Amino acid sequence: MVLSLDSDEGLTDATYEDLENHISREILEKLRSLMQQQPPQQISWPVQIFNNGQFIRLTDKALVIHEDKVYKISFTPNSPDPNWEGYLTYNEISRLLTCLHSLAKPPTRYATVTEGIAYQQLYPTRQHCPTYASGKYQEEASKPSMVCGIILPIRFLEVDHQRPKSSGKNEAIMKVLRVLGLTLGRPHGAKCMQLHDCVAQALRLPEGKGIQISTFLKRYLWKENVRDAGEPLPGVIVPFVPVLAKDERPSPLWGSTTQDRYTLSVKGEIFYSVVRALAPPGYPLEAVAVHSLANLRPACGPCNKLRGKTSLKFP
Repeated sequence: MVLSLDSDEGLTDATYEDLENHISREILEKLRSLMQQQPPQQISWPVQIFNNGQFIRLTDKALVIHEDKVYKISFTPNSPDPNWEGYLTYNEISRLLTCLHSLAKPPTRYATVTEGIAYQQLYPTRQHCPTYASGKYQEEASKPSMVCGIILPIRFLEVDHQRPKSSGKNEAIMKVLRVLGLTLGRPHGAKCMQLHDCVAQALRLPEGKGIQISTFLKRYLWKENVRDAGEPLPGVIVPFVPVLAKDERPSPLWGSTTQDRYTLSVKGEIFYSVVRALAPPGYPLEAVAVHSLANLRPACGPCNKLRGKTSLKFP
């Protein structure tokens, strides 16, 4: 597999999906190989947390693989016995990888997020009459910029990265991991709260029965023409509720703190560390996160170009 996830060319949606599947398989194959070794393997790479805007490697903590689980352990000073803080199973890691990749678009095709059913429901298009100097009066398909709230014909809107590609990659990773339920605080924005619930529903699907997680998310988020193993989608698929522009948005109802939303849980530390340690060389987790549906929204040109560090929680 020659392609890279952050390649500037050659990535269609199909080849991107093939590449994601290849990367997930490689991570899981390495993990399965470690799980089959005896005695239990203590991994040489430490877990990682996110604190004050940066990912921090914790050298006094480590991961141990035993049977089908990856445990996080830490050592108390002057005590030889480790503290077992939590674990993820092989199947949980596999499912989280599927969710992580199902939310993302190819780096060179992220603008096609506008074609997905979830994006269209979160940011619906409505008929609006712009003002022309000539006095022309004609309704056009329009939507607001999520940053300043101005309503423009969709041809004048761009796809904005809520956490910028250049300076917001770490925060984009945290934003996506939060949607996956891997931070201390859950999302409190209208879009990511709904994506979080969608992912939680996917993760609850019975293992080995009915529809696969990837098929479920493709139909739920993108409405792609995919096979569903002859089974209907489980449960009720509730349409996404439209997101309000920033200038008309009420205060978040969910009371999690910024620090909690940007701090990995124990399961988050394990998942992030496993991906970093076992992914093939050059795997850009940052690109997957930056171009995720969780990090994309419509904005006018000036808002998209001028925000920079003003959009960061930890500039």
